[in-house]
Amino acid sequence: MLIVLVVFAGSTVVARADGPVLPKRMVYEPSKPIPPGYHIEHRTRYGLVISGLVLFGLTYIPTAAAAWYDSRDGTPLYVVPILGPLLAIPAKTKGDCPDPNNPDVPCVEFDELIAAFFIADAIVQATGAIMAWRDFVGRDLLIRTEAAQATLVPGPVGSTGYGAWLTGRF
Repeated sequence: MLIVLVVFAGSTVVARADGPVLPKRMVYEPSKPIPPGYHIEHRTRYGLVISGLVLFGLTYIPTAAAAWYDSRDGTPLYVVPILGPLLAIPAKTKGDCPDPNNPDVPCVEFDELIAAFFIADAIVQATGAIMAWRDFVGRDLLIRTEAAQATLVPGPVGSTGYGAWLTGRF
């Protein structure tokens, strides 16, 4: 009996066929057949969902706060997500100088800068929203079906005995 335990002490019995090691997961393409030993799983990419929501929130919250603050001048359009900054461009880039004919009053116009800021704000909001939505929808992956494994190793049995342990993963 001792000889049998010594022979099997470090050996591993694997219940699968020997062959090339296939990747653990692959992107599922519906036009191709599912390879043997794989199954389809739907996965949501939560890291990118959270990143997209943070990106959207970091640009939308200040824009919505500006809409509340500027509501008295008739441009509360910022509060509309993504399109709000684009809709507010005409109202914010009117070119209001106090008196264009008076050289004593300086007139500095930032119309191009304001328009560029609103366009960039809309682009970043849209990027965050698309990133969160697209990755929340997720994708289908082909996951390799793991074969059952069994291992026989020496180990303690009881308080004073010594024997073998059969462990497995199914």
